[in-house]
Amino acid sequence: SGTLTYKLTHPSWTFDNEGNLIGTVTIRDVVNIDRSGNKFTGTETVDVYDNNGKLLVHFDGEVTAVRINPV
Repeated sequence: SGTLTYKLTHPSWTFDNEGNLIGTVTIRDVVNIDRSGNKFTGTETVDVYDNNGKLLVHFDGEVTAVRINPV
């Protein structure tokens, strides 16, 4: 969406303890990568829906990450 800024959407599903589909989750992020490419910061929203599409839970938050090098 801009220089070093990315919008991400992660669809997912939710299941009960017996493995039955009970709803969906949509995770949306807007992240800004620093010029080194080794860190990012941004915002995140998480929306949880039941199988009928009714919004059950909404979360807003911030995300940060730092690249790690495997040993």
